[in-house]
Parts: sequence; C-alpha cells; structure tokens
Amino acid sequence: MEEKQQKKIKASPRPGKLAGYQTNFLVSVRLAR
Repeated sequence: MEEKQQKKIKASPRPGKLAGYQTNFLVSVRLAR
C-alpha cells in the first residue's frame, strides 16, 4: 500500500495543479448537463 501512495505523490508533484484539474472537470461536467 505504501508503494501506491508514493506513486500517486510522484504522479502529482503539485497538489495545486491536481486541484485545478478537479475544478476544470467539475465545471465541464456542469456545462455538459
């Protein structure tokens, strides 16, 4: 389980970037409706 957590951290070195991606995704979903 520890290895998976480390991979996630390496995949997203910038938490802010990940948060921005989530926001864009939610906005696109709202527009799609």
